[in-house]
Amino acid sequence: MDFTHQLHQALTTLTAHYFPYLTLHDLHSFRLTSKYIYNSLKNIEYTKSRDGVDYHVPFPGFPGILSTANDIHNDAGLFCHQLASLQAMHLAENSSANLAFGSLRGGILGDAPGLGKTITMLALICSTAGLKPVDPPEFYNSTRIQEHWEMMRGNVVFREEHRLDLFRRNVVHFKAGLDKCNRQFLRSLIGKRMLLERNLIPCSTTLVIVPDALLEHWAEQIRRHMNLEVFVDTFSLHGGDGNGVGSHSVAYIDGVGDLSTARFPLNHMQMPLPSAFCLMGYVIVIVPFSRIKEQHTKKKRRRDGDDFNTLGTTFDDNFESAILQSVLLQLRWFRIVVDEGHELGENATENDVTKFINDLAAERRWVLSGTPTTGDEDSLEFNSKGLDQLQRLLMFLRHEVFGVIPSPSHADCKNYNSKSMRKGKSKHNRKNQAKSAWDRNVKIPFLNKQKSGRDELYRVLNEVMVMHKKEDLSLPKPIFKQANIKVELKNQLRRAIRSKGAALFDAMVNQYIGTDNYQKLVDETQGNHISDSIKNARISLDARGGPILDSTNAPITAATDKPTDSCHYDDRRPIKAVVYSNSHLYLADVTEYLYLSFKPENIAELNQGRIANMSYELGRFRNGYKEGKLCPICGGWNDYTGKKLTSCSNMLMEVSDFRGQTFLIEPRRVCRAVGFEGETDVDLVGNPVDATRLQGESLCKYGLVTHKQWRVGDALRVDIRDPHPLFQKRWNKEVWTLYGSKKCVELIERNGSLGRDGFLGPLPVYEDGQDTVFVRLNKWQLCGRFHSRSRWYTGPTTEVEDVFILCLDAALAHGLDLSFVTHLFLLEPINDAALLEQVTSRAHRLGSTGPVTVETVNVWPEMNPEAEKVRQKLTSASIHTNKKTTTCSAVCEHCYRSFESLEKAETHEKTCDRNPDR
Repeated sequence: MDFTHQLHQALTTLTAHYFPYLTLHDLHSFRLTSKYIYNSLKNIEYTKSRDGVDYHVPFPGFPGILSTANDIHNDAGLFCHQLASLQAMHLAENSSANLAFGSLRGGILGDAPGLGKTITMLALICSTAGLKPVDPPEFYNSTRIQEHWEMMRGNVVFREEHRLDLFRRNVVHFKAGLDKCNRQFLRSLIGKRMLLERNLIPCSTTLVIVPDALLEHWAEQIRRHMNLEVFVDTFSLHGGDGNGVGSHSVAYIDGVGDLSTARFPLNHMQMPLPSAFCLMGYVIVIVPFSRIKEQHTKKKRRRDGDDFNTLGTTFDDNFESAILQSVLLQLRWFRIVVDEGHELGENATENDVTKFINDLAAERRWVLSGTPTTGDEDSLEFNSKGLDQLQRLLMFLRHEVFGVIPSPSHADCKNYNSKSMRKGKSKHNRKNQAKSAWDRNVKIPFLNKQKSGRDELYRVLNEVMVMHKKEDLSLPKPIFKQANIKVELKNQLRRAIRSKGAALFDAMVNQYIGTDNYQKLVDETQGNHISDSIKNARISLDARGGPILDSTNAPITAATDKPTDSCHYDDRRPIKAVVYSNSHLYLADVTEYLYLSFKPENIAELNQGRIANMSYELGRFRNGYKEGKLCPICGGWNDYTGKKLTSCSNMLMEVSDFRGQTFLIEPRRVCRAVGFEGETDVDLVGNPVDATRLQGESLCKYGLVTHKQWRVGDALRVDIRDPHPLFQKRWNKEVWTLYGSKKCVELIERNGSLGRDGFLGPLPVYEDGQDTVFVRLNKWQLCGRFHSRSRWYTGPTTEVEDVFILCLDAALAHGLDLSFVTHLFLLEPINDAALLEQVTSRAHRLGSTGPVTVETVNVWPEMNPEAEKVRQKLTSASIHTNKKTTTCSAVCEHCYRSFESLEKAETHEKTCDRNPDR
């Protein structure tokens, strides 16, 4: 009995100390003979909750989560709302009614944005590591199949000559072994799905599908808060692979590889997915939406008519042609998780990503989204669209009534009508049936305010939804501001108004506001306002003693913790600002003006593009340093984004002067391009540059615009000072000798400078000692093309940067953890409460130690005094009135709805449904 008691204590207090001897897979494989231990292990105590209360959680708890060295030092633990979510998720996956194959095992984790859904899901994954999905039922005589298999293996002719006709005859005997009463069922949608999944490889791996911009976020969360050594296989843990590394084969990040060997900031590169047998050895596999879209393209290469849910009599051929096209389709995953899963329900017609995800096989399915339904709450069609979005999420979850695949059972076989599900139409018909059932039982009664519709909707949500709101935590409240800035209209508008007449006053104003000239004024005004706000915030912080990186006096964020007097809290976090826009074009225009006020090393841009670039920019903004290689020749910086740096990628220009001497320069040495009204001696060195080719940029910015706007033969005026304050001094003979380039040394000795396609050597010197000279552009190409060396790359280096601005595209904002951000600037008003909450929650979330200031930068047109006098005279006779567009100037702190005035917002807050003190 003493041994039993000791074993019980050891297993109920699992820590990383025990895992060098037992892995989670070993624990799940135990056959307990003691009823006392079995009953005791159903629930164990969790003693690390942030509210200080001990909770009972399902065995084996959440080993490995929040148990890294840094988490242990900070005494980290799960919040009580996360424990409640995990309890509900455990019941959703393990309810006695959901244990049959194909049953609904999963749901929607809809905790409000910023409440730590990523950590909650990682805790759930940790609690089930080592488990495998339930095998689909067998609908055939396994004894006869085994007999015929032994006959095939023992047949010498078949083994040596691999005759297909003999194999086909044996397949006939295999089909004869099927239970006749189930043949009709196996031709059905459910039966075909069972046959499909029985041919897949079952694994205990959880597949997490995330937006491209969140790949870095998930990798960072796993690295910081998941102890990988807890889940490693015993063989690897004890160094059986010869390396003695104990954290391999736990987390796989697509484009990065095994997380234990990944570099941070995350370096992503294009690489194929490993084999199915390799992926099934991981606890968690993370792939982005772009990979899913690529896999769907491969899946479409099958011949027309083949579909997982419409497989006909040639099942084996279809299976080979479909499954082998994608590694992800070859596995029967233990669990599939779709982060920001509301995208699965946004489109009425399935896109490529949604189609492929719905075809993946898994026992359990989860959607992570703080806003499962999106749209404007004030819209008349909000409820209708929201219900349609919810039904499409139920299709992904395989809901028994309102999803695509109902729960299979023998009763379904008896009641199944195969004639109504013809080949090629079964999937489409089943979708229509699910949609009709949803409209009939939920949508139409609910919109008609009938009790039956509300009750059914509540039943479904209670069945699949796990949700907590921010009222469960006392996070620092965001500060909402409205900046109303006026842009003065130019005098040409006044002249246009006089020429067109009074009746067209409003039309002329609106026409001018839509021009590029006015938009440039708006961009400049917004950029200057944001720059001034950030500068003032940094000056104010320096006046209070400068930033404190690790604040020990930060407010406690758990709602049940002892309250702290926030008035005595000195918020001295480093200033980190995000500039947000719904249009990447507007964002790019405003960013150009930010570069005029700050240095390039102060700004990070998160735009649509390669995952490697997005991860690199997020890493710069979060960590304050960059990785790369400083070219020893041209002095330019090369970013390290996963690919090996083999040569310098900075652009150089080959030019020639009036003497025909050829040399290389950096583009920033170009003072200006010479236009058609240039100097008289320009004809000797090149052709004037048409300013319209630069797309609105001045001739002085010729060296800064994209090289696609350059032309061979352009006449340029360049700076030839050496040394130059912006560039390193050109190398002489001695330096090139130390670098080991004999060719460059010979060029110096022979020419004194350099020749065509030469090296970045000494610049020419003129008798009058002039600093600038007119040249002709001969060609341009990468620095590494002019002088490439095999030993140029010596590994990436780290350079510290002061990055305090992130320009964020709206399409990439969902799900990002920016809890350290202090200011959020919106270039356009956001009237959608759900969207505003999503955007604000990038900073207003778990981990934030102070309030975030959310400021909407509104710009209004304003006429100068002379134009205003003209306007007053003309509007008296005009049939139109020039009404200034109004904007919402206040936001509810609880539901994020916008109001026209602060008084209306405060009145609403008193009765807001999400106000915990109402």
